[in-house]
Amino acid sequence: MRNRNADITVIEPDGSRELFHMEELQSRLFGAFVAVGRGDCASLAEDIALAVERALRDSERPNLTFGRGELDAAVVRFLENAGYPQAAQVYMRRGVSSVITIDTAAKAELALLLRRHLSCSDIRFNRIVDAVSQAAQKAGITAATPTLLLELGRHFEREYREEPIEFVLPDVPAFDREMLLPLLSEKTAHLVERGILRVAGIHTLFPSMRFYCLLNDFAAEKKYLPPVTELEVVPDLRELGRQIDEMRRVIERALNLPDPLPCLLTLPDLPEFVEEYFEQQRIGVAPVASELAEAIASEIGCTLYKLSY
Repeated sequence: MRNRNADITVIEPDGSRELFHMEELQSRLFGAFVAVGRGDCASLAEDIALAVERALRDSERPNLTFGRGELDAAVVRFLENAGYPQAAQVYMRRGVSSVITIDTAAKAELALLLRRHLSCSDIRFNRIVDAVSQAAQKAGITAATPTLLLELGRHFEREYREEPIEFVLPDVPAFDREMLLPLLSEKTAHLVERGILRVAGIHTLFPSMRFYCLLNDFAAEKKYLPPVTELEVVPDLRELGRQIDEMRRVIERALNLPDPLPCLLTLPDLPEFVEEYFEQQRIGVAPVASELAEAIASEIGCTLYKLSY
């Protein structure tokens, strides 16, 4: 199985390389939704960004390297297929920044650009360069931006060798809190009913199990009095992790899918919990928070797709 923490590299139109960050893509998507009057789509922007990230990690590429034009075109296709063509137009328009042009008949300059982005044999590479140059000139384009030429290069690379990044909206049965409660043990159901443990409904754009745990409410339930110590709290947090795992296993059994869904855990008030109950100054919160989050995550019987706090 591929390492879920491996870096994804994006090659920019000028040939520079940048790491892919899901949060940056989410921000761009949300900006596109706002621009078309859909400021209510923050969670949708996150779903799409997570789906894009997973599609990149699940691709056949051995080194997880993608061209910016290829990535943006795939995101636009996803938005269009999901029913948001106007947001797709805004997203692509805002992604266009290059004003540099290259003579489409200058094959040496064209080859220099494409060689930074394509990995294939010399024979296949030369075919791609010829095809890009001929296609541009046939369309009456004598000078083109690197973005356009890279799009053409990727087009012919796929035609000769590779499949494009594909996004398939899976068919996943609905599952929500009311379906979950009767299947849980009494102790776990109590925490769900109190709102201490929560699970979001499963969405079709990025089917996943998203768990939330409110630690300040959990501390009130346990009647903690500050200052507390890790020795006092960690056993309770490990039990909390096992209860989250119980929820995960119940959902998996109920859905009976061929492959397990990605599991995400958010601890939204963990830093505040550490600051209040461990009486840590802000500078000392991070290491304690990391240790406590790991105590919970270690009891969940799968590798978390994402752990946030």
